[in-house]
Amino acid sequence: MPVEIRAATPADIPAILTLAAEAKALLKARNINQWQDDYPQPEIFEQDLRAGAGFAVCHAGQVAGYFAVLLSEDPNYHYIENGAWHTQAPYATLHRLMLNAALRGSGAVESIFQFWLHRAQAAHCRALRGDTHPDNRSMQHFFARRDFKRCGVIYVHGGQNRDAFEKPL
Repeated sequence: MPVEIRAATPADIPAILTLAAEAKALLKARNINQWQDDYPQPEIFEQDLRAGAGFAVCHAGQVAGYFAVLLSEDPNYHYIENGAWHTQAPYATLHRLMLNAALRGSGAVESIFQFWLHRAQAAHCRALRGDTHPDNRSMQHFFARRDFKRCGVIYVHGGQNRDAFEKPL
């Protein structure tokens, strides 16, 4: 399914918040305790946009997905246990990947991965990094299918543990 990826704008925030609510409901239905608190708050998305890191995935003229690519060091990645990172900074991190039901399983994630990879290469990053809840099999599959290696465990807001993944470039 063809998608367009573009910089998200403040006008996209309502659609992004709807996607976040749908993602939370999907995670809850799958018994995954990820995003079941107040995260991600609207301010997180606004911060992504101010940093030039938030991207809308559009299909048929509508915002049907969202993700952030951060090209700066992630403070949550400074400490890793039960393993180690394979590379040092600079790296590009994928966060807050969300797709509506119509795009799930459509191949849109490959477009997102290629976009992330090209942004990282253009910024001379040494690696791609990401993290997910230990029970989030969909994101673990996303990483494994693209030859990411599990590096250990990191901790995010509220001390919640996440499996950390990296793909050296």
